Amino acid sequence: MTTTQAQIVEMLEQLPDSALDEVKSFLATLQNRYPAEHAPKLSEGMAYIEQVRGKMQCDMTTDEIMALTRGEDD
Repeated sequence: MTTTQAQIVEMLEQLPDSALDEVKSFLATLQNRYPAEHAPKLSEGMAYIEQVRGKMQCDMTTDEIMALTRGEDD
């Protein structure tokens, strides 16, 4: 099934505002998953964050990390 841009726009125009919020969220997810090839270059800091995202290895639990960030002493 082939859908044209015009058909997609027509479908979007028929949606209520609440559904458009969901579509916007979904499209943001797709943009992150499939970045445009002409996307602006990331800053050095953001490139590093993207490089290490999801790779943290730590013996601490999430609760221990959160307590540490809140300054709680055990």
